[in-house]
Amino acid sequence: MNIGFDGLTGEDENNRFYNVTDLDPYEQGVAPYGTLTESDLTEILGPSSCENITGRGFFLKTADGEKFVTNAEIFQHYVFVGSFTPDTTADPCTSKGNGTLYAFRVDCGQALFSDSLGEPIISIDIGEGMPTDPQISVGVNGKDNRIYVEKSGADLESIAAPPLNFDDGSLIYWREVTQ
Repeated sequence: MNIGFDGLTGEDENNRFYNVTDLDPYEQGVAPYGTLTESDLTEILGPSSCENITGRGFFLKTADGEKFVTNAEIFQHYVFVGSFTPDTTADPCTSKGNGTLYAFRVDCGQALFSDSLGEPIISIDIGEGMPTDPQISVGVNGKDNRIYVEKSGADLESIAAPPLNFDDGSLIYWREVTQ
């Protein structure tokens, strides 16, 4: 599968997270697909519902300067990935920045987190420092699950993760997929 993006004039193209549907995940002999462009994907502009996704997947575009810097972890239908926005100080010796954790459904980009008014949000501010890869800790009986992200200076953030749903027979981690 090829994803090709010609330069977009006047835009920072390095601040994207792409989620592309693989139409032949088990490589059962389907002919190769042509090169995708962003026009083949749906841009997630805010809280998404699963009905809004058309085409071959979706992508998120962050603010200029913000970059996705961690591996993505998939757990209980959600993607968890961290980004970093450096401060724009003139002195590189004192330059710092801020970490953000994104969490959204793997199939449609629907937000996991909520703001103080209960409105869905796709990311939360995790404070100063470069984040590490999100790590999932599953609690007793699949409840009280946590996402852990360490930041520069050994600060550890602990964020609630979705509980396991044993009734729907769904996958917990992507690594459980078998042929």
